Amino acid sequence: MGEVANAQQLSPELVIGYVVVMDEKLDKFRGRSETETWIDYFEACLARITIRQAPLWNQGLLEGSWLIRIDTRKPPGQRIVNPIETEQKGIHFFRALLSELYLREPTLRPLGEP
Repeated sequence: MGEVANAQQLSPELVIGYVVVMDEKLDKFRGRSETETWIDYFEACLARITIRQAPLWNQGLLEGSWLIRIDTRKPPGQRIVNPIETEQKGIHFFRALLSELYLREPTLRPLGEP
C-alpha cells in the first residue's frame, strides 16, 4: 500500500485500482472458522479500503479492486472460479475506475457518453 500513498501524495487526482489473483488451491479456513477462508478475509479487507471517491481522497485508499479466484487444480481454460460472477465484478471494477476518472478529468469522457 505504500506505493499507492506515495503516488497519491504526488498526484491526488490519480485513479488507482488493484487486480489481485488468488489460487483457491492454496486457501485455508481462517482460524477456527469453517466458513471464512483467508481469501474471503483478504477480499473483505480489500473492500474496506476500496472507498476512495471525491471528496474522500485520503491517501492509501483505492477507487477500485477486483479479486479473481482461480484454481490451478483444474485444467487450463477452466481455472477461473465462478467465471460469470468474476466477469461481472470485473465490469464493475472498470466502470468504477472510469466513473471516478471522468469526475476528475471530464475532458477525457468520450463524446456522447453520459
